[in-house]
Amino acid sequence: MPEPTASTKKILIVEDHQSLRDSLVRWITELFSDASVFEASTGEEAVALAGRLNPEIILMDIGLPGINGIEATSEILRRGIKSQIIILTILEGDIYQRNAKKAGAYEFIPKREMNIRLPEVMTDILYKNVN
Repeated sequence: MPEPTASTKKILIVEDHQSLRDSLVRWITELFSDASVFEASTGEEAVALAGRLNPEIILMDIGLPGINGIEATSEILRRGIKSQIIILTILEGDIYQRNAKKAGAYEFIPKREMNIRLPEVMTDILYKNVN
């Protein structure tokens, strides 16, 4: 895991499936070569890393072992961490979207739409000072 410099943009990917997490890390690293990309596989790990790294963006799955992504989102933001959290999930029901927004998520993107929507949303956050 790279150690970021003060000016390096930081992105945390939270996904429990190793192969998907590896793919996301590669893709996001290619898209945002000036960013340091970190990874977590559980909600608890996400909360701990978010507190240590204070990343600009957290890509958060919902279905995680331990606390789920909605609970982790709520806890991260409750702690005053200023990250923009993007829920990236296969769970597309309205209830998941409502719960994500209620927890404070910046955006909710179904995984089937991530190739289309995710780069633009992340670019807006990282380079257009959305946060």
